[in-house]
Amino acid sequence: MNASQPTQSNILGLVFSKDRAMQLQAVLDSLRLHLRDPQAMRLAVLFRASSPRVGDQYRRLRTRYPDVAFVEETEFRSQVLSLIRPSEMVLFAVDDNLFVRDFSIGDICAALAAHPDAIGFSLRLGRNIHRCYMRDVPPAQPAFIPAAPEIVKFSWPGAPHDFGYPLEVSSSLYRTAELLALLEQLPFTNPNTLEGLMAANAQLYAAARPGLLCFEQSVAFCNPVNLVQTVCPNRNGADPAYSVQRLSDLFDQGHSIDVTLYSGFVPQACHQEAELVFRGGTETKPSPPHRPLVTVEMAAYNAAGHIRRAIESILAQDYEPFELLIVDDGSTDDTAAIVAEYRDPRIRSIHQDHANYAAARNRAIGEAKGHYLLVVDSDDTIAPGYIQAMVAHAEQNPGADYYYPAGLTLVDDAGRPTGVVWRYEEIRDSRVLIAVLFTLGKSVIPEPGSLVRRSLYERTGLYRPVETAADFDFLCRNAGQMRFSRVAGSMPYYYRVGSGGLSRKYQQRNEITAAALEEMISRYPAEILYPQLAQVSDPAERTCRFHEYLMMTFYSHAQTNAGRFSEPFRQRGDRYRTLMIESLTKTGRLSQSVWSMTGNQRPLELFRCAVDRLRSGRPDEALVYMDETRSGGFEMSGLDYARAVAFVQLGRNDQAIAACRAELNRRPNPDAEQLLTQLGQWASLEPSVSPNQTANPSIVSTT
Repeated sequence: MNASQPTQSNILGLVFSKDRAMQLQAVLDSLRLHLRDPQAMRLAVLFRASSPRVGDQYRRLRTRYPDVAFVEETEFRSQVLSLIRPSEMVLFAVDDNLFVRDFSIGDICAALAAHPDAIGFSLRLGRNIHRCYMRDVPPAQPAFIPAAPEIVKFSWPGAPHDFGYPLEVSSSLYRTAELLALLEQLPFTNPNTLEGLMAANAQLYAAARPGLLCFEQSVAFCNPVNLVQTVCPNRNGADPAYSVQRLSDLFDQGHSIDVTLYSGFVPQACHQEAELVFRGGTETKPSPPHRPLVTVEMAAYNAAGHIRRAIESILAQDYEPFELLIVDDGSTDDTAAIVAEYRDPRIRSIHQDHANYAAARNRAIGEAKGHYLLVVDSDDTIAPGYIQAMVAHAEQNPGADYYYPAGLTLVDDAGRPTGVVWRYEEIRDSRVLIAVLFTLGKSVIPEPGSLVRRSLYERTGLYRPVETAADFDFLCRNAGQMRFSRVAGSMPYYYRVGSGGLSRKYQQRNEITAAALEEMISRYPAEILYPQLAQVSDPAERTCRFHEYLMMTFYSHAQTNAGRFSEPFRQRGDRYRTLMIESLTKTGRLSQSVWSMTGNQRPLELFRCAVDRLRSGRPDEALVYMDETRSGGFEMSGLDYARAVAFVQLGRNDQAIAACRAELNRRPNPDAEQLLTQLGQWASLEPSVSPNQTANPSIVSTT
């Protein structure tokens, strides 16, 4: 090794692993088998275990490989930076890698030293790669040029698929110093966001480092037989024999993957599903399945009227083991006496001075003994088999830490179903959730009925002790580091819709919600909150558009909460409107904006924008433009009818009726008359029937 190459102590191999001890063992075994100069590289494994059982499996691997540094993940970003910072070179790998041909780290470092224009060295690329697994297409190969014996180089900018993906974490080696310059600016939280953000910024290196090195023939590939993460919907195998749970069971029985059988394997893609062949193991009867303890947490305040039904529904569960932890938040009724009637050893009760629901939840989280926590409100119930279904899903999908039901079944005060079910969609990408939370100003992930790994709170911290909307505030702050999984096969969770309680505290809720949204602006990159910004390259235009988006978002929330203490949203909308005008002025684009127009053209253009928003299903934004249309004292034909249509779409029927009447007081309008008649008919229907589910009033023309 010449003087220009790093010393052996300054080369780090960093393997990322989560809940896949058996597959990680195959990585380490195949690397030992094929690395010709193992003394040239230190090895470290940064791992995450989603259950005590898996944690024990990693501890056994640590004993088996004393020369490998096993580091349990606590704060991914800081740990990655700390691990790689002392090294001159870093080789990233993941726990579904398999090494299949002999290679030398020394040869790789020498090639990088001889080719300073190369961004890195890929172990999974080569002339043998003829297919992109993730997109299931055959990519055209780039023009390879010889770089060293058995090593080639190609230009990656503009190359197709895997060949145009130079920054990744699945078996590539990089110069640490220039990689750190990028990583220290990126807000990554796990291997997937690390790779995604690296790839998104690869063009920064295109001019200075347009080359990428690889062997003539791949020495490694990824074997995606299963999936443990929920950040990205990556393609993977569906054979249940290779499920994470099944491989974990085999690992406990002493089985391992026979990596010798893959020596000489020539992959056709960087990711390629290959049959797993096992060795070892025992033929003894397997031990009973591991069943983690579940803490059912119940915060109660003056819940005497309903808590007995809630407790009974939990004691009727067929899952064991569980504990029911009830935190009485200073009740002044018979709640404590009712709880005391139960002598079941699975019930624990804690009394605290009255604070609020969030404080009671924090107390429960701190006192819980379970690996999982299940949230059941003191006035709700769960169907038989609920815990069993939730835990089974969680154990089969260890890549997540927050499992939520597909729906909540609404019941009245007596516990009778109302016929309404609140449905929740699957959200796999936390980045999407961040944007949705900001746009809607409300949660699309339920808290009641959700099963949560206790380790999540060790990573995120607890709830802020706010009076209401604590769950929304928690999601706004932590969604980026949470992994969600929707339990499609969950049993019913019966959610009581009451007439009082936290849902009535509109003023406090809106103040807390607006503050949480404001905090998101400083917490997350603009492209996360407003993904369309990624298509805008000019910095000045990006600033203008982002300020306009923030203005419209807060104004829209003010419209959604109109008449119910909407001032916290409106004040923020006004502030971002001022910033938008300042941005437009600096760029010389103020005269082009509808917000700065004057004369008769202004209300016409504003009304056109409003109608466009109505037709695209954004009634809250439409109302913002309509209010602006009217602010100059300009009266336009059809404006009140358009407002009525927007109110109907938002489900605010009283305001829709008032708007129809205002329209008819000014001039005849058959559409307004028809809508007013329909609204009168809907008013006589059952409360569970929502008019905006069936309404399709005509939208007024801008002509």
